[in-house]
Amino acid sequence: MSNESVRLASSAITPAEDPGPYRDAQELLMRFLVASGAQISLVIDPAGRVLVAAGDPGKLDPTGFASVCAAHFEANLQLASLVGEPEFRTLLHQGEHSSIYLAGVAGSVLAVVYEGTRRLEEIGPIGNSIAIRLESPIRDLISDNAGNGKVKSLDPNWVNAVEKEIERVFSEGV
Repeated sequence: MSNESVRLASSAITPAEDPGPYRDAQELLMRFLVASGAQISLVIDPAGRVLVAAGDPGKLDPTGFASVCAAHFEANLQLASLVGEPEFRTLLHQGEHSSIYLAGVAGSVLAVVYEGTRRLEEIGPIGNSIAIRLESPIRDLISDNAGNGKVKSLDPNWVNAVEKEIERVFSEGV
């Protein structure tokens, strides 16, 4: 996959005047996609908002995926505490057609989708490496956009996507 073919999913954060941390995280994700052969990679905050993403979502709904990943990662933190662990640092879900790798990054979640079944031995080392390298830019990105613990500026496309998703969920549930 070349950098030219990488499409970005919408982000919950509008980069601050100094887009350095956002750009740095995005560049790391784009290089990671090329090196790992992943389809899409997202960093998601605990509320389920996409902080930064790279790749081709294809049929994947990044907004819904991010929400579920954040909740799933939080649930696994609770499972870890039940068995006496402070956390489970990485999670791998293997399906018949896709695999999902999740790792903690600066209080957020790195979520990576691969086509095909992948083994932890294949993606664990490179996933761990990118998670470590993303720590600093993600911390900076969060602190640059924090104001009393809240994101200062939400991307209007992300807000629109969330509103549409909420409407869809409630209209289907009635």
